[in-house]
Amino acid sequence: MEAMAAQIGSDRDEGQDLVSVIVPVYNVRRYLKACLDRLIEQTYRNLEIILVDDGSTDGSGTICDEYVGRDGRIRVIHQGNRGLSAARNTGLDHARGTYVCFVDSDDIPDDRYVEILVRGMETHHADVATIRFIRIDENGRPIDRRTSHNQYGSVRIFDRETAVTLILTDRLQSFSWAYAARLSAYNDHPHIRFPEGRFMEDIATTYRVMARSSHLAALPDIVYAYRERSGSILRSKRRAVTADTITAVEEILESVSDLGLSEDAVMGIRCHCFELLVSCHYDVLRNGGVPGLDRGTAATTRRTMSSLRALAPRIDVSRLPAGTRLRWRLARCHLSPVVAFVEHILRNRMRDPELS
Repeated sequence: MEAMAAQIGSDRDEGQDLVSVIVPVYNVRRYLKACLDRLIEQTYRNLEIILVDDGSTDGSGTICDEYVGRDGRIRVIHQGNRGLSAARNTGLDHARGTYVCFVDSDDIPDDRYVEILVRGMETHHADVATIRFIRIDENGRPIDRRTSHNQYGSVRIFDRETAVTLILTDRLQSFSWAYAARLSAYNDHPHIRFPEGRFMEDIATTYRVMARSSHLAALPDIVYAYRERSGSILRSKRRAVTADTITAVEEILESVSDLGLSEDAVMGIRCHCFELLVSCHYDVLRNGGVPGLDRGTAATTRRTMSSLRALAPRIDVSRLPAGTRLRWRLARCHLSPVVAFVEHILRNRMRDPELS
């Protein structure tokens, strides 16, 4: 059932393009107010803030309703629990802005977050913009873990092909909350929506939005704090996450030839997908603890091997890292379970030295 909120407030700057900020909300009572406070304090004023309460049971939905009274730019939609992708899709279905961005309700955007993204698109004549971010723990303390795709120090402008290739080869992040784009990129026919009932939804979506755009502005500003929680869905459901990663990779491989990219770009993306599939194959074995494979683990490893065998003749193996080539050879010789079991033992010993 849906409950929509109040009239648009008077604190908009009507000279600015409207930006839709979509915020999925599910059982984040502890963090929600900090997130919403930052959103209503954004220096870019012409916003519609769409809160999608995805069946919260901890009072988060009530907090959303309270904030409607504090800021007329906020709208709330209450729906039954259907997952993160469904909540984002509901927001997209109700969005009215020229631009759209996403904020996870346990994260903390800087008060310049929207302004930096919009100004980046306008200044550099880009359809999509992305920003840098930091990671924080449950208590808001910074986590010092850097990734190469988040380390650029100046504005970088990429054309469509380069941007799609960088995203699909993990040299630019695919997190939806790190991007803003024209709403039309999602809503032109056929609509782009997040895959419901799956993890790793950003991998399956961000590159498709970029493929409909002409240029990407990668901005050096660090204006978003991404919270890593110990009980997050990605940490607690490894097998499902790996399976959905495999699904996303298979979908990319099916569609990459239709994206209008050069042969070299397509080859690079296929090689990266091959790396991911090899990694997933060993992750499944290692997380299952090997030796006697349960039915689910065995089925997933058969799936990865089938995809790898189909892809191998279509890639330039020399472009693969040496470690990936070695692991693939071992997998073809049916030795991957042995390697994964040894890695499983070594990792456990590193976590608990008393086992050694």
